[in-house]
Amino acid sequence: MTGNEDLWGGLESTVALFPGQGSQRPGMVKALTKNFPEADEVFDECSDALGMDVRALAWDSSPEQLGKTEKTQVTLVAASIAAWRVWTRVGGNLPHAVAGHSVGALSAAMAGGYIPLAEGIKLSSDLVALRNRQDSHSSTLVEAIIYAWPMGTFQPRSSRKRQRASDGRSSGRAKAGRA
Repeated sequence: MTGNEDLWGGLESTVALFPGQGSQRPGMVKALTKNFPEADEVFDECSDALGMDVRALAWDSSPEQLGKTEKTQVTLVAASIAAWRVWTRVGGNLPHAVAGHSVGALSAAMAGGYIPLAEGIKLSSDLVALRNRQDSHSSTLVEAIIYAWPMGTFQPRSSRKRQRASDGRSSGRAKAGRA
């Protein structure tokens, strides 16, 4: 391979990469929520799901407070999905793949439509406890998700497309998953 090959058959290739811990900053995506209702709605949904003010956590925490893993993970996931919703609203290229570093893998799964926002934000809140449980086998993010996720609810995108088609709904390439 020379690096000039067209790996996507003429399609523009885009990958959405979601950040992990260390990318957090007090006030992150605050301007985005002021300009795009979709981003603001993410913080409403996350706050409702967790019973806490995720905005205040993301915007008003000191760098030291926000650096605590239990706070970082919730705020990074909320900020990532807020940015994702804005990206898809303004017509950003739908990616051929989504990926994430550390807790960003959870954001990627949510953006890809595999995990709904309310469930994903709760899971981000629980990951620290899951990783620290002595009786858990959750040494990695993926193992923690598999350990915590109810059996039979993790449905690959291709299965959902087949199900929509059998329900009479479109199975073509649609908008990106709504996390």
